Amino acid sequence: MAKHTLIHIGDTVRFLNESGEGRVLRFTSTEHVIVELPDGFEIPYPVSQLVVVKSDFQRDAIIPAIKMSNEVSEHIKLLLCTETQVDTGGHYALFFYNASGFHVVFTYAIELNSHLQFQLSADIGPYQRYHVCTKPQAFFEAVNLHVFQMLCYKKIEYKMQSPLTFNLSFKASQWQRFIWHAHEDFHKPVSLIWNFDFKSEMYKPKPDTEAAIVFSTSAPLNTAKQPLKHATQPVIDLHFEALDAPQHITEGFEKFRYQMDVFENELQKAFDLGCKSIIFIHGVGNGRLKSELVNRLQQKLHVSFHDASYKEYGAGATQVNLYRNGTYK
Repeated sequence: MAKHTLIHIGDTVRFLNESGEGRVLRFTSTEHVIVELPDGFEIPYPVSQLVVVKSDFQRDAIIPAIKMSNEVSEHIKLLLCTETQVDTGGHYALFFYNASGFHVVFTYAIELNSHLQFQLSADIGPYQRYHVCTKPQAFFEAVNLHVFQMLCYKKIEYKMQSPLTFNLSFKASQWQRFIWHAHEDFHKPVSLIWNFDFKSEMYKPKPDTEAAIVFSTSAPLNTAKQPLKHATQPVIDLHFEALDAPQHITEGFEKFRYQMDVFENELQKAFDLGCKSIIFIHGVGNGRLKSELVNRLQQKLHVSFHDASYKEYGAGATQVNLYRNGTYK
């Protein structure tokens, strides 16, 4: 019988199928809890769609708890994949996808002229993706080695893991013959570059460039080579962590201004490309981002907007329809 994970009142939890996290306030049943978001807003949520990322409970304390059917395994699975960029002149977006219950701290460097050049460092939460970079094909052809150093940990009890270093060599010219997959957590089809797949003993992974991507939170993958779904409907994630923002932007108002600049630029780009519509993902949060989007859209000509498909994007997305001279363009 599988071991179950307990969820307690006061635990910090992350949502499996959408961005964000919160704190468990109370139970409404054995299958649902009330989660308090960082802005103080309370929402009901199914236990099966939550992952405990931090728990301060005392082992001997009497704290209400319920069993979670989706146990967070000690199995570590990290995927490095690329998202096709058909509308940006051959650029590719590189993503890390953490399909495990661990936090992953990593640094990324490239080898140039026999020396390493630091690119970035980040902490990826459980079942989250991280946008490493978006670069032209020439960049991936020129780099000899991509170096990733990683440390895995949990904010609840876990077995200590050894630090990891991987030196990867891949060329973007090879990706064109890969199979591209539609996936609910990505806006465009993706292809797997490298598969970091470990047990708790941390054995050496095997490269798996041709296999289908198997995510813990995914719907069945569509392996048919179909036309790109969003070729005429860009999908822009305005969450700050998903944007390739300059490192000097650290203050809240600077982040918000950068998000709005991205919104304006992407909306104009969609008009210039003749797109029929564009999706902006802004999350639920405290509503500040969506409120500003709505305010700006109400002042623009040749657009209409409404909530995007809940099935595809959850509760925190807006679809903007674009018109030209009174005609749906």
